[in-house]
Amino acid sequence: QTYIINTMKLSTGSSNQKLSIKPFKQLPTLPTNYDIDIWNKLKKALDDVKEKKASEISKEELYQYVENLCIHKFSSKIY
Repeated sequence: QTYIINTMKLSTGSSNQKLSIKPFKQLPTLPTNYDIDIWNKLKKALDDVKEKKASEISKEELYQYVENLCIHKFSSKIY
């Protein structure tokens, strides 16, 4: 199945173009140690907070890591 989307006219004066979106041929998979790698990043950020250091990772990235772990059914490991 292919989805066709009409795009708006660009400010450069080019004409309307169509964008076609096709489904993945193969579903994407997570890297093998994804949960462990992300947990190590979260643990480092927590240690930085405990030691009153500035974290190298933004709050937005940390939130995204937790959200991704929950979406991929790893929430029991971070609870």
